[in-house]
Amino acid sequence: MKRKSWTNSIFDTAVGLVCLALILLGAYCFADELYIYQGAAGRSFLSFRQAPERNAQTAKKISKGQIGWIYIDGTNVDHPLMQGRDNSEYLNKDPYGDFSCAGSIFLDSACSPDLSDDYSVIYGHHMSAGRMFGSLDKYREEGYLQEHAFGSVAAGGRIFRLELFSVFECMAGEPCIFSPGSKSLQEVESYIAGRPDIIASRSAQGRQIIALTTCTAGGDLSRLVVCGYISPLEEEYEEITDIAYSLDTCRDGGVRGRALCRGGYTR
Repeated sequence: MKRKSWTNSIFDTAVGLVCLALILLGAYCFADELYIYQGAAGRSFLSFRQAPERNAQTAKKISKGQIGWIYIDGTNVDHPLMQGRDNSEYLNKDPYGDFSCAGSIFLDSACSPDLSDDYSVIYGHHMSAGRMFGSLDKYREEGYLQEHAFGSVAAGGRIFRLELFSVFECMAGEPCIFSPGSKSLQEVESYIAGRPDIIASRSAQGRQIIALTTCTAGGDLSRLVVCGYISPLEEEYEEITDIAYSLDTCRDGGVRGRALCRGGYTR
């Protein structure tokens, strides 16, 4: 009788410790998310949001894993762009290199860090309140793509104009989307155009394509994909030197900055 009571006591204690550990882990992840997104200004993420000079060696970086910055006008997408040795490195690591449940926004490890490939993929966790790539959910809404189609990507010492053109869901193992370099640009374009569940689409016109992707409510097997095409701004405009100015004025509604984000340049 005493032995049984002692055994039950041990079991109850073990269960209690496991529950406590789970509660503490959940509390840590919640606090971590708040820290990353409400306290980001304290760690000065945004002070790094500036265009690298044409000599990429002079660019100001958060850490060696940072290859650039991604911004979409009128959305919460305004993040350092990282790239790891593999696609697991930044799943639970912030741009400073510290553990984070929210991870980072990162380029597929198989892609060229200067975005010179015909097709590239950028990943981000689906976080609550539209944080990280959780805000991509809004692209499911009618008319949202048309109102939030433009942005900028800085990488490899250049600034790229970003214009989003397609939104759809697919399986996480789809090679046309998640195996960059294994398919030609024409095959990627054909796959995107042929999606039966496509929400909106405009022609990419044979230009470089970039896919932004995150998890869906379907769990581990399904992914939301928002595709856009990119083009170096210096190919279209002679004077693009300060992405920090252009992004800040886009957010504030400035005419010059908004022209930059939408692909125009106004002196």
